[in-house]
This record gives sequence, structure tokens and C-alpha cells, in this order.
Amino acid sequence: GSPFINDQGVFDALAAGVGVHTFEYTYVQENCTFEDETSITINPTPAMVVGVPVQPPCYDDLTGTINVSATGGTNPLNVLLDNQPVTPGILNVGAGNHTLQVVDAKGCNTVTSPFNITIPNEPIIEITGPLVVNTGDTVTYVLPDDFAGFAIDSVVWTINGVPVVCTGNNCLSLTQIPVNVGQIEYTATVYYNNGCSVN
Repeated sequence: GSPFINDQGVFDALAAGVGVHTFEYTYVQENCTFEDETSITINPTPAMVVGVPVQPPCYDDLTGTINVSATGGTNPLNVLLDNQPVTPGILNVGAGNHTLQVVDAKGCNTVTSPFNITIPNEPIIEITGPLVVNTGDTVTYVLPDDFAGFAIDSVVWTINGVPVVCTGNNCLSLTQIPVNVGQIEYTATVYYNNGCSVN
């Protein structure tokens, strides 16, 4: 008897493990004895290693990434992203809920691994300051100091299209003394999260 076959003759593949298992059996009926053997092959189950999803840092990025690799099982191994075959490695994935799974040539599969990619909201910046000023007055225009939880790298202010680059801690405000009569347009481009920007 095999330690992997119970009293009812049921083979326990999980206990037996991966490999070829050969069984001999004897059947006796009246004075006749029949002997035979059979082999059962237990194939390895596929496995996958899934990295932590990398969320897109900027609101205008269309994808995040995730790294997946497949091992074990019977080749060829198929990695499925949302039930569609993909090449293992770093995958560019759009926003939403997704699943990963590996299926091998024998149809054995891994447990489905769910993950989510979230594209951040566009930060809203609003310049505050006076709309009407007199020449010679000192005026200050200010950006919000709580920039949607993002770390500001730099700010480029423009005055009538001419850039005034600011880096450091005092970038959230711009102080000017207008000397000419007429309309002056102030704009700001905020750079944040090491490469993101918003106007």
C-alpha cells in the first residue's frame, strides 16, 4: 500500500507531491490473480511574483506600472492581465481595478492577484491678490500653501509672458511694484513630485 492512497483507494495528490508516482495493484477473483501497475504524474503548479503597483505621480499620466514574473508549472506559462495574455516583466497599466494570473500548458493556474492603479486628481492652483492696483503700489500675488499634499519643487511665475523662476521656500508668492499703466497678466506654473507640473 502507498501512504498516499486511503482505505477507499483515493490517491492524495497533494500529500504525494510533484513527481511520477507508480502504483502496483493486484486483483483476485476466484482462482485468478490480475496484476498491473500505473503511473500518475503530478505536475508542479505555476507561481507568480507580483511587485507593489507603482502609482502614476502626475494627474496627466495615463498609466502606472506593476512587475510580474512566473515560475513553476509546465511550460509554456501564460501571464494574464485582466484575462488577456501579456509578457512578464514591468507592465504599463491604465487606471482601474485589475487582476493578474498565471496559467500553464496543463491548464493549472495560480490564485488571481488583484491590484489597483489610481491616477491622482489634477491639483487646482488659484492665484490670489488684488485685481486693480495703482502704479507705485506694492502688490503681492500668492499661491495656496497647501498644494493638495504634494511637495512643490519650483514655481515659474510669468509677468506678461516673461518668466520669473523661483526655487526654494519663497516661491508661493510674488511681490511687484507696477510702474506702467495698463493690464498686467500674472501666471504661475508649479512643478511638483519631481517632474509633474500644473499651470
